Amino acid sequence: MGRVAPRQGAGGAHGADRGLLLAFLPGRGALRDASFNSHGALADAFLHRRLRVEQCPEIDCALFEGRTYVIFPPLPALLLTPFVALFGFPGFKGFVLLGLGLSALSLLAGSRIFRALTTVERWQALWLLAALAFASPL
Repeated sequence: MGRVAPRQGAGGAHGADRGLLLAFLPGRGALRDASFNSHGALADAFLHRRLRVEQCPEIDCALFEGRTYVIFPPLPALLLTPFVALFGFPGFKGFVLLGLGLSALSLLAGSRIFRALTTVERWQALWLLAALAFASPL
């Protein structure tokens, strides 16, 4: 039988393609029309001292007594309020990048917590971080 030559490099051209794709996806999402963001609309409503939104930015809204309400929890909207106050709504288009940044911070915090725990081995910490990253709505 012939011997298979070992792979050269850690990814070669395919690794560069994957890196380009990963860089492209957040950039594409960052250019998405911000008027379709429920949390941005709710942050704008909070700034105008309202709990209701003018119109439903997405499909998921509740109508009650002729008024439209966003059905999602308010914490993301509260975190977005300073950005919407500075740039306006729908002027702020960094929702995706801000979400990615906050997700990265939470994964960093999780990794430091797992590193500080002496009962969690490295491979267990990696699995826990993967679960946190891919099985939760970060």
